[in-house]
Amino acid sequence: MKISFQQIKELFIFDCVFSFLTSYNKYILTMNLTIKKIVGYLLVLLVLIFTIIGILGVWEVINLHDVIGKFLMSLLIIFIASAVALFIFSVVLKDDNRPLS
Repeated sequence: MKISFQQIKELFIFDCVFSFLTSYNKYILTMNLTIKKIVGYLLVLLVLIFTIIGILGVWEVINLHDVIGKFLMSLLIIFIASAVALFIFSVVLKDDNRPLS
């Protein structure tokens, strides 16, 4: 079986493209995991901050009546921002897992 120069050239191009796409997919997956970790740590930090404010209010270190309105509004804003971010990630930045043809 003889292999022509054209066949070798096509195999080389296919190998280069496949290698590029594989490394690009690994980069995208790593980036998504990094974003998820950052958002996760940010939400945990916000929960800790609101917990500390709540505990200080229970022990009457701060006036909770002034803080509770701001606290609930902050939670509402965080909820709306999270819903918008979820919409963006699930609809706009949706990954297409279709095989290459």
